[in-house]
Amino acid sequence: MSWFAATKPEVAPLSADEIVFSNFNFTGQPDVPEAEESFLHAVEAARKIADSGIVGNPAVKRFNVSVSGHANPGNVPAEGWVNDCVSISISQASDL
Repeated sequence: MSWFAATKPEVAPLSADEIVFSNFNFTGQPDVPEAEESFLHAVEAARKIADSGIVGNPAVKRFNVSVSGHANPGNVPAEGWVNDCVSISISQASDL
């Protein structure tokens, strides 16, 4: 089912090492295991991207992150429902 998660305001922005499950507010319909699994993989992918240095100056390494997606039961397309998808947004944070 559809879901969205963003870094908790009280801990944002995050370093790459802080991009972990517990630092996100999760909303949506996590009523199928596939939704939770896709969320966990999206968070792991976001951590790897942030740690790679391809988003902003590697010396700064503070990020705002959001992830969203949709997962059907069994990861199988279903008539009347969107197909499975995952989106990851990472932006470099600054003190400016």
